Amino acid sequence: MAKHLVIVESPAKAKTINTYLGSDYIVKASMGHVRDLPKSGLGVEIEKQFEPQYEVLKEKSTVVRELRSLAKSADRIILSTDPDREGEAIAFHLESLLRPSNRNIERVEFHEINKNAILQAMKHPRRIDYRLVDSQQARRILDRLVGYKLSPFLSRKIKHGLSAGRVQSVALLLIVQRADEIENFKPEEYWEIKAQVHTDPQAPLFTCALEKIDGKKAKVGKGDLAAAIVAEANEQTFVVQKVERAEKKRYPAPPFTTSTLQQEAARKLRFDVAKTMRVAQQLYEGISVEGKPVGLITYMRTDSTRVAPEMQQKALKKIEEWYGPRYRPARANSYKSKGGAQDAHEAIRPTHLELTPDRVKSQLTAEQHRVYKLIYERFLASQMAPAVYDTVSVSIQSGRFGWKANGRTLKFDGFLKLYEEGRDSKHAGDDKVDEEPMLPPVEEGQKLICEKITPSQHFTKPPAYFTEASLVKELEKRGIGRPSTYASIISVLKAREYVVVENKFFHPTEIGKVVCQTLVGNFPALINVEFTADMEKQLDQVAEGDRDWRGMLQAFYDPFAQTLEGAMKTAEKVVLGEETVLPCPACGQKLWKRTTKYGLVYACGGYPSCKFIVPVGGETQVPCLSCSKPLYLCDVTPKGRKKAVKQYHCYQCRAKFGYGKGGQPEPLAVETEHVCEKCSQPMVLRKGRYGEFLACSGYPKCKHIMKVDKQGNPVESAPKLVQVTNQCCAKCGSVMVAREGKGEKFLGCSGYPRCRSTAKWSETVQVIDELEFAEVKKRYKQVKKKKK
Repeated sequence: MAKHLVIVESPAKAKTINTYLGSDYIVKASMGHVRDLPKSGLGVEIEKQFEPQYEVLKEKSTVVRELRSLAKSADRIILSTDPDREGEAIAFHLESLLRPSNRNIERVEFHEINKNAILQAMKHPRRIDYRLVDSQQARRILDRLVGYKLSPFLSRKIKHGLSAGRVQSVALLLIVQRADEIENFKPEEYWEIKAQVHTDPQAPLFTCALEKIDGKKAKVGKGDLAAAIVAEANEQTFVVQKVERAEKKRYPAPPFTTSTLQQEAARKLRFDVAKTMRVAQQLYEGISVEGKPVGLITYMRTDSTRVAPEMQQKALKKIEEWYGPRYRPARANSYKSKGGAQDAHEAIRPTHLELTPDRVKSQLTAEQHRVYKLIYERFLASQMAPAVYDTVSVSIQSGRFGWKANGRTLKFDGFLKLYEEGRDSKHAGDDKVDEEPMLPPVEEGQKLICEKITPSQHFTKPPAYFTEASLVKELEKRGIGRPSTYASIISVLKAREYVVVENKFFHPTEIGKVVCQTLVGNFPALINVEFTADMEKQLDQVAEGDRDWRGMLQAFYDPFAQTLEGAMKTAEKVVLGEETVLPCPACGQKLWKRTTKYGLVYACGGYPSCKFIVPVGGETQVPCLSCSKPLYLCDVTPKGRKKAVKQYHCYQCRAKFGYGKGGQPEPLAVETEHVCEKCSQPMVLRKGRYGEFLACSGYPKCKHIMKVDKQGNPVESAPKLVQVTNQCCAKCGSVMVAREGKGEKFLGCSGYPRCRSTAKWSETVQVIDELEFAEVKKRYKQVKKKKK
């Protein structure tokens, strides 16, 4: 039996580490958190100084039993969860559960998953840092108090099912404020005046822009003034006043932190924050490369731009070897981390420079390769020499008008040979990067020939809506939350439908705006940027041992509880939507126009006594097939569909019809003589995105469907067979089957949808059988019983 029990968070990480440690070690995964506050109930005893009531997660009871059993026979337990506050908290919960079985428990941190780093870390065990645990515990309790107290308030004052969060609601506030700023923006007119000049008729033209009038900055707000300036300037002589030549250096961006990785992946790869962090976690925990599991990057939750000196020297050698001595700087580039950074880990970088993106491409998924390439190139570029530009600035005078022409040429590409940082749009419609052209040789005092002066009208633009990249940047800049929490914050805002994403931009929904206004109106001290940023600083103080976490929670909770009690009594109930003059056909009360996830609807104001609801549409002259009243043509998004379809709706009898040929109404379902073979109810003929099909009239209780031929008769489809392989699922032990997606073959667990584990297809995979998917599950169950 192994003498030492090592516990990490994920099976992939456990598998990688297990290859580096000898037979004296057994490495097991806790599968993330094993204890947490209860899902139902507050789980915090406020009267007992905010004592948390932790319980073992139901889905982790088997894992905990196994770990306890192994702990009894181990000489030592080594907790090697992630090297951050959350990882420290997981280690604390594991220690609390395993201490009765074994009191010899140590903590070890792995900042990168490779053999040397693992073996070195094992030589430096320590005790659990309870300051980090207290900080994470305080954050968890703080979020639980806000969420569990504010969410019922929203349900009572707006509608059931809404939620609020300490950081989530402030992120929503930023999005709503930006949308209001854009909506209320009033464009201002301004004019730019540019002149086309050259030194002689044979010389090339170059452009100069009006910069000063009578020695002051030029401000041209009207077309009449622009025309007058053009007329006056055409009478003047253009003379070169000053020529400034300089050599300017552009330095590379620092290696990635968590937030800059999230921003750059959103800009360059179009990955959302959650996807970026999921793929980065896979690269950190270990990928099978050339037959051996290897952690390809360092820990991906960091706010530091620091790089280990030995890795800097390795990078400099590779740069000189691959690109030449000009691209290697005289000394290694170092970067200063932002103020308030914890600086607990290195920047995100590759662990092995010899494992280039091209070398490991065939052993990574497409997503893994794209993220790894981004991290690898950003790190290597950060250690390269700067780019060098030759710049020229020419000042030109014509009477009382001062003009400016700027030119820039790339003299040495430096780090740009490998990588250039992406950029965000500052204003709506900002997509192009301004380029400075080359200028012809000019000398001071030289007269220029003006060929043409062109005025152009412009209007100021509003700021751009937030993208995931710019929102993450803003959250970090304001000190709201931590980069490791940004993925969950954005996911909740989307899931609650407080925001929608259109062409990569965040737009607040109607319900999102109402929730934000209600919270800010009743809890101005809580839902504001400064308070949330200050709470992050206080949590940092707890982590450093400079503040008591219970006292911090008490100082927050007392005024919060008082404000909440008052808001529950005095805040008015919010009615969503806008009242219309249309009467409800069912009860006569006024209809309300409201927004749902399926589009705009008319809903009866007498809800819940009257539940009349129809989509908003335009009245037509087409009569209803049931009651002959005019039909309304609506754009409806059916459940499970992304695109809207046209449907006719009768507001009188509430009948629905399809939009047929020539705009004629047709029944959505036509009764047939066929009977459902599963429940014996009649089958109806329906039309879907792929054509007509037979569906059971007992839907949604019975979801049986059948294909039909051109005459509408049912067609028996041959059973779909899946290929059974000789591989087993790493998560649940089920047999893996062959699947295809995006043109690539891969392995999927036969336990789907209960287990959604997948794996890459490799040469070692063998197909051992072909069965119907349901039969595969039965066969696996029989094998499992035999093993037992």
